[in-house]
Amino acid sequence: MNVNSNIIWIVYCIFAVVYMRTSNNIDTIRDLMEQELLRSIDKKSVVGGTGMSRTSDRLYVWVDALMRAAGGCLRYDSVGGSVMVFDGKIWVGVNSYGRDVCDSLMCKVARDVLLRVDPSIHKGDLMSCEKRLGKAIVDGAMMSAIGEGSSYVGFQNGVWDFSDPLEPVRHGFGE
Repeated sequence: MNVNSNIIWIVYCIFAVVYMRTSNNIDTIRDLMEQELLRSIDKKSVVGGTGMSRTSDRLYVWVDALMRAAGGCLRYDSVGGSVMVFDGKIWVGVNSYGRDVCDSLMCKVARDVLLRVDPSIHKGDLMSCEKRLGKAIVDGAMMSAIGEGSSYVGFQNGVWDFSDPLEPVRHGFGE
């Protein structure tokens, strides 16, 4: 092999490693989001919504269920404009991979969560309103915005608000 082919081989290997790390991180974030949403979503309303005759009625119920679930388990970084999921140690921003990847991820997570809750949902219904379902997750996370401030400290068991240092308040991640 000559010098040029060695350089090309090295660049290819670096690209492959970076791609694999990014892919694994996105998969991990996706799995975390799905697990948290599956724990938080109102399964009865999703199943009840599937039985409705009009698509707009089904969409309304699914959007409401996703927004409520996301508001309970995800957060929104109002400074960075990113949906955040807790990985067991820290809040991880989803938008760090770019806006298009984030939008696509939200749509896939919404679709997969609804299908895991109720496998009888017609996939055509989900595909026709996939972007709206993904936006419901973002909207729900926006209901639980994380603001930047020096009085908040995050730990594995929750976030402590030290705005009143004599009586700090603990906020659990499920609140």
